[in-house]
Amino acid sequence: MIWFQKLEKFSGNQWGWVLDSLIKDKDSRQALINFNQPKHKYNGVKDFPCTLSIQYLIRDNQLISITNMRSNDLVYGLGNDFPFFSYLHQRLHKQLKEVYPELGLGKIIHTAGSLHTYEKHYKMMDNIIDEYNVHEHKSAELKKDI
Repeated sequence: MIWFQKLEKFSGNQWGWVLDSLIKDKDSRQALINFNQPKHKYNGVKDFPCTLSIQYLIRDNQLISITNMRSNDLVYGLGNDFPFFSYLHQRLHKQLKEVYPELGLGKIIHTAGSLHTYEKHYKMMDNIIDEYNVHEHKSAELKKDI
């Protein structure tokens, strides 16, 4: 995985870089994992990582994660990506709590240049929305009875 690949001119990997950066300087703005690499960009290739980077910051004693994506599919992408990034956030938080016991688990900020649904998924999305509306309506009716 890319965050465990060795970094040039650094004895560790990107995960270690993030951890070391925040341990050495709690206010660091350099705790960053780059997913998209120059090797992904060659003629005609369209399938390269959608995730560009994740930056970790400690502000007001809270660990914040900022994910930047070039593209994110609502149906299959977001539902897999966000839980994974949440896992990384929690994992880093657990490691940093050994150094900063009072550190809180802060926000995850997830941004995408293109957040989209493919036409082939429109019917599925309509079904999900319809199902949500049915349950929301039933929930409202139940609240009236209480």
